[in-house]
Order: sequence, then C-alpha cells, then structure tokens
Amino acid sequence: MPPDNVTASVFQDRVEIRWDAPFENFDHSAPAEVRGYNVYEVLPQGVEVKLNDAPVSAPPFADREFVFGLAVRYLVRAVASGPGEAVESQDSPLVEVVPKDTFPPAVPTGLASLGGPGTVTLSWNPNRETDFFGYKIWRRAEGGADFVLLTARPIPENAYADGSVEKGRRYDYAISAVDQTGNESGRSAVVSETIRDPE
Repeated sequence: MPPDNVTASVFQDRVEIRWDAPFENFDHSAPAEVRGYNVYEVLPQGVEVKLNDAPVSAPPFADREFVFGLAVRYLVRAVASGPGEAVESQDSPLVEVVPKDTFPPAVPTGLASLGGPGTVTLSWNPNRETDFFGYKIWRRAEGGADFVLLTARPIPENAYADGSVEKGRRYDYAISAVDQTGNESGRSAVVSETIRDPE
C-alpha cells in the first residue's frame, strides 16, 4: 500500500515532506513490512524526479533545492524487498505547495557609534543572507517618544553617517535588515550619542 496523508511544510531553508506509513503490505497482509521510502518531485510535464539517493527510513524528508515562489508537487512511494530488486508501492496522493518567503533576515549585530562635530557615524556587522537587500536606520532624538526612520530606501552598506544632528542633544540609534521580498528583521540593540562641541 502507498503512504498516505502527505504534507509539505515550508521553512526558510527547506520544504519538509511528511507522510503516514502504510498499514498493510501489497498483498493486504499486516503489518506493513516497509524497507524505506522514495520521495519524488513531479515536474509540470509529469516527469518524476527522485529526490533521495537511498530509501528514506522515516519521515520527514527535507527538499533543500526548492525556489521561493515556484509551485512544487511531491509524491512518496513505500519501498519493500521483493524476490529480486526492491519493489515500490503505488503513488501516494500528490501534495502541492507554493513556497513563500515570509522569513525576515537576522537582526543586525555589533552596532557601534562614534560622535563627531555635527555628525554621528554608525557601523555594524554585515548580514550574510543570500537574499539580503539593505538596512533601515532608525533614530530617536532626546525627548522623542519613538524612533523615526532616517533612510528613505534601505542602504546596502553596513555604515551610515547622520549629519542632521544638533549640538547638546542626545540621539538613540537602531538598525533593521530587509530582504529582497521586503521581510524586515527586528531592530538591533540601541546605541546612544550626545553631540558635544569639538575639543
């Protein structure tokens, strides 16, 4: 009997396929004597591509070759030992999923500030995501209730100079990262600078 209840769950780095084991053998005897499972991707033209090199002992199976935004269909077959070579069951029900990127980048780390005459310079550790797009710079002036976005568009560099500061005021800064889909991380740890006269 084929596996049943095939599901596909999308994660940031994989599509995870799960299924229920068959409860009886090809001849309807029970319990099912399953040697493993083969997982297939079914291409739009109907071609089946086996994704595992050796039978998978149990679910889940992780497909790491998927592409966000492209529909993908999977089926699973049970593998049993036959008189000669291993024998596959009939196809499980097909499951189709369109992976969507809803995963934000990591929160930027290592934010540091350096105050100078009329300028605060920020720097931080670069993000390493393959779909990284840029950073948003946030500032809260002393006495302000919330942070205000300083950058009209995300910037690709991991440094920023704020030249719109006033002497004698304290400023808090934080940054967030954005990916190519528009997912945004949380804000970094806050750093603060007070603008003083040059010595």
